[in-house]
Amino acid sequence: MGYMINLKIVKWKQIKLGSGLSQLMGFNSIFDQEIIILYRGSQITSCGEYKNGKKVGRWDILYFDEVIGGGSYEIYDDIQDSVKNGKWIDLGDGLQQWKQLIFNGYYQNGQKVGTWEKMKTDKNKLEEGFIKIKELKYD
Repeated sequence: MGYMINLKIVKWKQIKLGSGLSQLMGFNSIFDQEIIILYRGSQITSCGEYKNGKKVGRWDILYFDEVIGGGSYEIYDDIQDSVKNGKWIDLGDGLQQWKQLIFNGYYQNGQKVGTWEKMKTDKNKLEEGFIKIKELKYD
C-alpha cells in the first residue's frame, strides 16, 4: 500500500519535515511515510508504522527507492516515546548524491551500545559501496 505524492522544490535548502505526512494529506493509515531530509541531489524518506502516534516496528530509510538504513522501534510504556532497539543503520548529516555517511551498530533501550562503524562512500569510487573509516565505542 502506498501513495504517490508529487512535491516540487523551488529553492534548494535542507529542510526537515515532521511525522504524520499521511494525516497532513488526509489519509487514515497505520502505515506512514515521512520525507525526512531533502538535500541538493538527493531525497531521503523513512517508511514504517505508527501506533497511537508513536513509531513502532521496522522503519526503513530509503534513498529514492533503495533501502540504505533503518532499524526497529519499541514502545515500553504509554508515557514515553518509542525508542530505537537492536541493529540500526543511521544516516550521517549532510547526505548528498555523491557522498554518503552512515553509522552501523546497535541500540539498547534507545542508547547506542558497543562498537559502531562509521562508513562512507566516495564519489570517485561509488561502485565499491561503503567503506569503514572509523570505529566508535559506546558503553
